[in-house]
Amino acid sequence: GNTVRWGIVASGFAQIMNSAHQAVQYVRDLDESLTNIMMVTGQSREQMNAYAQTANEVAKALSSTTIAMTDATLVFAQQGFDTETSTQLAQRSTQLANISQQDTATTSDQITTMMNAYNFSGDLEAIDAAMDSWAQVANDSASDVQELATASQKAASTAYTVGLTMDQLNAQIATIESVTREAPENIGNALKTIY
Repeated sequence: GNTVRWGIVASGFAQIMNSAHQAVQYVRDLDESLTNIMMVTGQSREQMNAYAQTANEVAKALSSTTIAMTDATLVFAQQGFDTETSTQLAQRSTQLANISQQDTATTSDQITTMMNAYNFSGDLEAIDAAMDSWAQVANDSASDVQELATASQKAASTAYTVGLTMDQLNAQIATIESVTREAPENIGNALKTIY
């Protein structure tokens, strides 16, 4: 009986210690992410604390983590966007991450590629339209948002150069994906070569 009691107590203690360790690590990771944003934007520690509260509220609303939001914000801040625009872009990145089941670093790169390829840098309405296009085509085909975004990332700049709209590019990717079930990277690279 004592052995069982000691085993239960030891297991409970181990879980408490593991939770405490995870909490400390989360705080360290969040501090590192905020420090990186502070270094890029030149904002003060007080401004970063205020931003952290905002990022936390947005993350809760999007069923994400504060670190995912701050990491996405850092990607856009490094591109020269101010904190407000970076936060709005990070919000879109987090939404895309939730929809496509990717991390925000990947979705931030995908959004950046589309902004650069189609010349709508920082235009939130155009970004929303791109994400809506991915979602609509995914709903109407056998491809998903992650596949469309990944393939688009490879072919978008060349597609724009030859005059294809984003909707046309998405339709081509979805058609090929639905028929071949090929990896999206391969489809994107193949379309880039064809264009």
